[in-house]
Amino acid sequence: MSVRLSSVLRTMLCCFVFLLPCSLWGQVADVPQRETFISWEDFATDYLLPREEEEVLLPADTRSGELDDLLALYEHPLPLNSVTRDELLVIPFLRPEQADSIVAYRGRLKGFHSLGELMLVRQLSYTERRWLSLFVFVDPPESPSPTWRERAFGGHHQVELCADFPLYRRAGFTVLKPDGTARNPQTLYLGHRFGHTLRYRYAHRTGVNYGLTLQNDVGEPFGMRGNRPYDFTSFHLVLGRTGSRRQLFLGDYRAKWGQGLLIGRQFLRSPLLLLQQPSYPTARLSPHTGSDEVQFLRGAAVAIRGRHWAWQVLVSHRQRDGRTEGDTVRSFLTSGLHRSLRELSRRNVVGVFTFGSRLEWRNPRGTFGLNAYAQHYDKFVLPRPKLYNLHSLRGRSAYGMSVDYGWAGRKWYLSGETAVDAQGHWATTHTAQMELHPAFRLTSQLRWLSAAFVSPLGETLQQGTHTQNEMGAFLGWQWEGLPRVEMRGFIDVFRFPQPTFRADTASQGFGVLWEAVYHQRDALLHTLRYHVKARQQNIPRHAPHLEYQITHHLRWQLRSETSRRFWQLAMDVAAHHRQTHPHPTWGGMCSARVGRTFGRAVRLSAFAGVFLTENHATRLYAYLPQLAGVGAFPQFSGRGCALALVGHWEPSPHLRVHLRWGWTRYFDRATIGQDMQKIFSPQQHDLALALRYRF
Repeated sequence: MSVRLSSVLRTMLCCFVFLLPCSLWGQVADVPQRETFISWEDFATDYLLPREEEEVLLPADTRSGELDDLLALYEHPLPLNSVTRDELLVIPFLRPEQADSIVAYRGRLKGFHSLGELMLVRQLSYTERRWLSLFVFVDPPESPSPTWRERAFGGHHQVELCADFPLYRRAGFTVLKPDGTARNPQTLYLGHRFGHTLRYRYAHRTGVNYGLTLQNDVGEPFGMRGNRPYDFTSFHLVLGRTGSRRQLFLGDYRAKWGQGLLIGRQFLRSPLLLLQQPSYPTARLSPHTGSDEVQFLRGAAVAIRGRHWAWQVLVSHRQRDGRTEGDTVRSFLTSGLHRSLRELSRRNVVGVFTFGSRLEWRNPRGTFGLNAYAQHYDKFVLPRPKLYNLHSLRGRSAYGMSVDYGWAGRKWYLSGETAVDAQGHWATTHTAQMELHPAFRLTSQLRWLSAAFVSPLGETLQQGTHTQNEMGAFLGWQWEGLPRVEMRGFIDVFRFPQPTFRADTASQGFGVLWEAVYHQRDALLHTLRYHVKARQQNIPRHAPHLEYQITHHLRWQLRSETSRRFWQLAMDVAAHHRQTHPHPTWGGMCSARVGRTFGRAVRLSAFAGVFLTENHATRLYAYLPQLAGVGAFPQFSGRGCALALVGHWEPSPHLRVHLRWGWTRYFDRATIGQDMQKIFSPQQHDLALALRYRF
């Protein structure tokens, strides 16, 4: 094993060194110094963690699109003194009036001199100013127009190598079963016991942006079985800034149009979006910079913009994983894992061609857009009939058209989209946002998605796993009436007219959230959040009779943060109740995070938590310190404890070294996981290393 390990490490080092000369054609650029008011960990806890809780009663779903975009934006922040309004609106929690206020303030005072001046932008709240500091930086005045050589090679280059070293053996690496019998060779992992990712990124202030991602997950073969040499390779090239007259995307990219009924792969499906992320219609294209192997397009896209109009065209052709029988596709796979012969036999078996076009008219008050798309498969899509998939995509093609709008008044905003598919089934969603008082904002939303509406690329505000079969109404509010207090909440009610996963007849449900944040002083924050989610599901062994399954989450958090250190204490409680069971099940977790910066080069972070849950329905989530640019919200169920230690060393502005160790111990089980992922131990150790060189 040591010989194999050293061989692969040599290969990784060669790849790392190989990419460095790519940027030596141009002049080395100075790396901007980061000034932030909040850490990435705290932002992830406040903004992203509540969205993970939305999955408590829903099937597992891959939703890494927005996380990848946020991580890319965090690593390559926007220049505050030269950023355009459209580029600011790429930041998901900014509203149009806030972007206008930032641009207007910059024009009045001839630029920002520090991020502290964001306090003088009237439209930004305390929380939004802290979040915004992660994604912008104060840049110097623009220099004369650069030459093509400076655009292509004179910006900021970044090479990153990440390696994961699981300090345990999964069942997929084991030839014999625990009872001594031979394992099925179709399920044995063909690769090494560790995985790694190699990334190269380039960005120039004029809008030239390109990058390459190479990834092998744990257990995937390196340089064999069709990998050349990596299992996943992604490339992107962007010419032009967001909002400029012309912009070109080549390689892998993402798209979101309107409210996402037709194309919405940058949309997290959570009601919290309407409170912290505006719902105005957008025509957003962005490079695919993450390691997600499913939710992206591959090909070319063009955006052309005039004074009052904009036009976007996209073309994509890529291969998808799936289970097939001859020339028939039974289901698509979204894990992106190709570790065994069985998984490799399902890789890239379906060709998908996508074409789309959007024409948009806009003025300072609003927008109006027309969208159309067509998608064709080289195999016949025919999933096995189930009650919950009777209206899923069937055939070789899917088509759709939609109309979206957005219109703003002085203290209100209306937006919406209506779409129709090739069979005439339609879907519509509409949102109204009103500022009833400078300290009080109200948001309402109505949606109606036909049970038979088909949109393979659609993703909008919805409770189901597909953009179909749902009626819903949402009412949310935000209040900042006291100097040190912020409160927000919502109620979302929904109904599924046709059967869904785990409900063999029409069902319904609701969600309610209330959150309060108290700023005791600048560095000390109290947060209290209560969230309840209810949904009808089958009564076990008595389907199609339904029962309400209700899950309650309560979280209290105390956090203190200064420029040199931070600490956080949190307590989480969960309760799950079913109508047919008189006694609820409970879960709880106590956790703490601490961090300290030593000088300018070293930063240490640690997490410790103890959890106790009665079943999987009362599982809890927590953010664990991760390597820079990585987000993870593991779920905790059962009885156990978890530890994580992360060290960051920055010997120079160009080089960063990150090391992470994680440990989880369960007291109520002898193994972890199941099938090929099973670990024959009650504890799990992980080690991760990241090297990042920026110049």
